[in-house]
Amino acid sequence: MTVPFPLRQIFVPGKIISIVRGNAIKQLALIEVEEHIRHVRVMLDWLYPDASENLKRAADWHDIGKKIDLRFDYANKLETLNNWTDERRRILTDDFYGKATVESVTPDESAEAYLQFLKAKPKEHIQTGIDGYRLQPPFGLHASTVQPEDLLNDLKPRERDYLINLIRLHHTFSPERLVEAAADHGQKILDDLYKLIVVDHFASEWATKVVNQIEDVEGQEYRGKMRFAEKIVEAEKKAQIVKRKGNVVFGQITLNCESQQLILNVNYYLQDFHFDGKQAKP
Repeated sequence: MTVPFPLRQIFVPGKIISIVRGNAIKQLALIEVEEHIRHVRVMLDWLYPDASENLKRAADWHDIGKKIDLRFDYANKLETLNNWTDERRRILTDDFYGKATVESVTPDESAEAYLQFLKAKPKEHIQTGIDGYRLQPPFGLHASTVQPEDLLNDLKPRERDYLINLIRLHHTFSPERLVEAAADHGQKILDDLYKLIVVDHFASEWATKVVNQIEDVEGQEYRGKMRFAEKIVEAEKKAQIVKRKGNVVFGQITLNCESQQLILNVNYYLQDFHFDGKQAKP
C-alpha cells in the first residue's frame, strides 16, 4: 500500500460508532482514519482486482482530510495539536504519510479529547433522532478541503488533478462537478469514482456491523447480506473477536461475493461514555 500505516504516531478517529444500551449511549467505538482506509483498500482489491493504479492511490488517500483537517475545538484539547492551523496540518500530514515525527497522540489521549469535544456542546455535537444518536466527528467537510499540495509531490500535474477530483467527489459531488471532471478526464474518472464510492460504502457498513455484532448493540438487527450497486456481499457467519487488549478490540468477519472470499479484520478502540439524551456524564 502507498501509506505506511504501521509508522503512524497520531491516533485520529475517522469513524465513531455509538454502543447503545436501553436508550443511552454507554460506549463509543473509535475506528482510526488509517484503519478505515485499510478497509477500503482491502475492499477495492477484493471487489475490483483490475483497479487502476490511480484508483488504488485514491483509495489509499481518499480520507486524508479526516486526518489533517481537524476541528479546532477537538484539536485544541490535545497538547501536540494545539497550535496554529498550518503547523497542525503539517504535523498530521507527515504522520499520515509515515514520515518520522516526534509528535504522538495515543488512542487514550485522542478518545479523551473527543469526549471533551462532545461534552463541551452536547446539544450541538450529539443529535438525537428517531433513528438514534448522531455524533459530530472531530473533522469537518474533509473531502472538499483536500488541496493538491496535500498529496505526495512525486505526482505529475494531470495525475494529481485526477486524484484530487476523485477524493473531493467521493463525498461532495454535484452534477456540475461531475461534468467538469468528465470533461477533463473522460469516462474513466466516472468509472473510478463509482468504484471508490462502492468500496467506501461497503467498508464503512461492514465495519459497523462487526462492532455492532461483537458488542451486541441493541436495536441492530443482524443482517448477513448487503447489496449496494451491482455487488452483493454476504457474511459467512457473525463477526467474532480475535482478541481484546485493554480497550482495543480486534474483530474479524468472513465475507463472500461472486464466489470470492475475504476475511476482513476490524480493529477499534472502546471508550466509556454515558449520554441519555439529556446530559453527558464522565
